[in-house]
Amino acid sequence: MRLRSMLVMTWLVFAGLATAAGFAAVGLVGQGLDLTAAPASEPTSTASAGTQSPTTTTAPTTAGPTTPTAVRRTVSRSVRGNVVSATCRGSSVTLSASPAPGWRLDDYRPGPGREARAKFRSDSGEVEVKASCSGGRPVFETNDDSGSATGDG
Repeated sequence: MRLRSMLVMTWLVFAGLATAAGFAAVGLVGQGLDLTAAPASEPTSTASAGTQSPTTTTAPTTAGPTTPTAVRRTVSRSVRGNVVSATCRGSSVTLSASPAPGWRLDDYRPGPGREARAKFRSDSGEVEVKASCSGGRPVFETNDDSGSATGDG
């Protein structure tokens, strides 16, 4: 009986440690994924050729307060109801994609890298969006099966 109690206590201690480690890991990952809105001094705009919301945020580097900050620029676009957001850090782009109701992601390569892409499909068609960075800002190229191809860079 005493051995059984020791095993249960040992299990509870390790289960608690594993849970604490899990919460700590999620907290660290969450800090790296913080895509907050632009500071109040930064303007945002909307274009008529699809919705664009440029946002500039700065993320401090880990070296210390005297080190310059890394600039992150994020732009969102809506194409046939599907929404993509690209974030540039220098020449590296990361893409997030959200399909509209009735659409699904068929080919999704979020990056980070020199180019990222998302292909949306539905019963009514197909749209492919490619994102890259030019001058530290996201640039989109859109191919719509309706015959139109657009770019903004």
